[in-house]
Amino acid sequence: MNNIIKIIKDLNNKYVSIHIRRTDLTNHLKHINKLHLYTKDNDFITFLNKNTEYNIYLATDNTETQNKFLKLYPERIKHIKKINNIENHRKTDLQDALLDIFVCALSNKFKGTYYSSFSQFIELIRRDNNIKNNFHNNPLLLTEKYK
Repeated sequence: MNNIIKIIKDLNNKYVSIHIRRTDLTNHLKHINKLHLYTKDNDFITFLNKNTEYNIYLATDNTETQNKFLKLYPERIKHIKKINNIENHRKTDLQDALLDIFVCALSNKFKGTYYSSFSQFIELIRRDNNIKNNFHNNPLLLTEKYK
C-alpha cells in the first residue's frame, strides 16, 4: 500500500493513467477478426494531449512502447519502472502488476487497451467502486484503512 501512495505522491496526486498492451494481444485480435478495434498509439497520444494539465502513469508490457512514451512525455512521466526484458512478453511480478492496477484505478482519468482483461479490470474497479473519487477526496483514506 505504501508503494502505491508513494507513486501517487510522485505524480502530485494529479495524473492520468494509460495501460498499453502490445505483446500477444495483436495476434489474438487478428485471430478473432477484430484487429480494426486495436487501440493505436495515436489514440493514447490524443488522450494525453487532451489532458496536458495532468502527469502521466504508464503501464505497459512492451519496451518499445515504454521508450516511445518516455521520449514523447519526459516531463509528465514522473514514475516508471523500466522494462528490462526485451523479449515478446514482459515478465511482471505480482507486486508490479498490482501496483499498476491500483495506480491506474486511482488516477483522475484512465485510458486502457481494447480487449485487454487487465484494462477491463481497472475500468471495473473505477466504475463499480468509485474508488478514485473516494481516494482523491481523502488521500489518507487508504493509509488509515490499511494500517
